[in-house]
Amino acid sequence: MFLALMKFSSNRTVTYQFNGTEFEIIDHKSKGSFYSEFSDGTIKEKQYDDQPGKKPDAEKGEYDKWIIEEMNNETATLRYEGFQSNIKERWCFHCEYTRGTYSDFMNGKTVELALKADELDEYEASAGKALLVMFANRLGFIDMKTSKATRKLDDYTICLSKKSLKTSYKVKKILELFVVSELHDTSLKLFKSTVNTFVKKPF
Repeated sequence: MFLALMKFSSNRTVTYQFNGTEFEIIDHKSKGSFYSEFSDGTIKEKQYDDQPGKKPDAEKGEYDKWIIEEMNNETATLRYEGFQSNIKERWCFHCEYTRGTYSDFMNGKTVELALKADELDEYEASAGKALLVMFANRLGFIDMKTSKATRKLDDYTICLSKKSLKTSYKVKKILELFVVSELHDTSLKLFKSTVNTFVKKPF
């Protein structure tokens, strides 16, 4: 039974600092909009500007980092690893230079990289599934068989130097959440009382 439709749209910039072996997150800025329509007809909308995004909780063992696997004159292979909200991500991306060269990087300059389209498509499909699992873990009453989630990234850019890595991108997330009919009324009340946490900390 239908519970809620949720839409998130934001522009994000995430900054990482090199610690000697990997790039660890130090800052996460996000601005965009949130829209939610519940099964009882209630609609909730919010705009937010330059709001800190959700960062990993080190005390819980969470992390958000990038690692350089390999770089040469043709491509840069970067590995992303993240663990938040009980969801682990580990992806290897073969990036193309869009500004600067490998020699520039070795000489201490910042280069600009783009993810290959086919790898980005594969990552988006997996990220949509992870998004749905995250909501199911948080709420506990989502029907995984009928609920759907999509996550779309646009204008994804990586600025990389020996000291830092910064990702900039637009992200759109759409969730259609369903529950079994017997749990609908209880689930709706609980979900409406907790949805503000998703608005306050865009993810």
